[in-house]
Amino acid sequence: MTTPTLLGYLAKFGSFSKQSEVLCTQGLAYLLQTHEDARSAMVHEVKVRTGIELSESLKWISEKQQEDGARPDLEAMADDVPVVKIE
Repeated sequence: MTTPTLLGYLAKFGSFSKQSEVLCTQGLAYLLQTHEDARSAMVHEVKVRTGIELSESLKWISEKQQEDGARPDLEAMADDVPVVKIE
């Protein structure tokens, strides 16, 4: 069985030239979901910038459409409840 790669994951989202920002946030969400070091770094960065301490076991989602139609770049979820949104 082949280990999924970032490029393979991003290929399912379509055109690289038309969706560059979306692909970047999708890529970051993928890294946060699959690499412990990336999660630790993001949790640390959120704490440094906001003073909010997050769990490293959050589920990171990119471009999740909100009730008002907005789509933040990243959203961290704990038990299906958003705990931080990053734009």
